[in-house]
Amino acid sequence: MKKISFVSVNYKNHLVTLDFCRSLESQDGVGEHFELECILVDNSESAEQLEALNDFNFPTIEIKIIGADGNLGYFGGLNLGLSEASSDFVVICNNDLKFQRDFCIGLLSSKYEEPILAIAPDVITIDGYHQNPHVLSPIGWLRRFQFDLYYTNYFVAKLMVRILAVFRPTRRVLPILEEGCEIHMGIGACYILLPAFLKKFSNLDYPQFLYGEEAYFSKQIHDAGGVLWYEPKLRVVHAESVSTAKIPRRQIYEYAKAGYPDYRSML
Repeated sequence: MKKISFVSVNYKNHLVTLDFCRSLESQDGVGEHFELECILVDNSESAEQLEALNDFNFPTIEIKIIGADGNLGYFGGLNLGLSEASSDFVVICNNDLKFQRDFCIGLLSSKYEEPILAIAPDVITIDGYHQNPHVLSPIGWLRRFQFDLYYTNYFVAKLMVRILAVFRPTRRVLPILEEGCEIHMGIGACYILLPAFLKKFSNLDYPQFLYGEEAYFSKQIHDAGGVLWYEPKLRVVHAESVSTAKIPRRQIYEYAKAGYPDYRSML
């Protein structure tokens, strides 16, 4: 029987993680057509959070709880979880997701051959925005210049976000594709690591703490001669609203700015 591992990171929001696990428990065919393992890495540095996670009880899925030794960041936490995964497919993802009931069955019934190493599913926000295909091809000079300007200074970034909110009050609409295709980058909220990826790599190549994860993941795949594949038949709901432009908090901005020079060429 095939086995699918879901690896996610909890950071001070065990109730969100609880809903995530309920979504996995409701998968069609779980326990009958495939085994499902859920590996939760707790980055909270909180005994209360870890205790709450250990109280989770879902009879149809195998749950592993790992307490991180400090906050490892998103990909850092995922790498810790990956070290414990032993499945045919591994889904690495945010904990604020809900998977369509036929997600796992749809994955197992499809055939993906090399050079396809990973899949970016159709990630849809609660207000109906499709976050994939995130980037179809490497960005051009104008878009890169905008990023360069954004990361010069926090106050410049705030001004750019406010100007954008006036001239483009809704987020740019990504193409909605009905057929799967190769893409440059997928949104970092969810990736499916295929057997071909798991044969080549034991972890995610990511040297930062936060931000730039999509760029590093894309580079890891492409440097290995692989393909990142967008699959619209596999759907996920992401509990993130993109209705309005967001002004970055200072600390978050500084994390992103610090890493930007290293992943700039990967975009």
